[in-house]
Amino acid sequence: MGLPLAVGAGVAIRGIGKAILKNTIKRVKKTPNKKFKNVTVKKKKIKDDRRPGKMKTVDDKTPVKGKQGKKNLINSLRRYDKAHERMQIGRYEGLRGVKGGKR
Repeated sequence: MGLPLAVGAGVAIRGIGKAILKNTIKRVKKTPNKKFKNVTVKKKKIKDDRRPGKMKTVDDKTPVKGKQGKKNLINSLRRYDKAHERMQIGRYEGLRGVKGGKR
């Protein structure tokens, strides 16, 4: 009967993670827009100094509107959370012996 406890513990941990994400997003929404002028998801390609003839991708540091920066931050938080959730689901499927899960 140890297995259902492990799965139940995973669900409990996931619930705590969702609560933390929700609180973080609430805090971000209450923060004034002007604090988010440098939160951008744009990338730009520049010449790499170390490798001649090669390009590298870096974050674009140009300022964005505060409201857009706030949306970018919230979307990146959610994207990270979803990726983490998918990873956890794969791990639990592997523990339960479901086909296609990580072992």
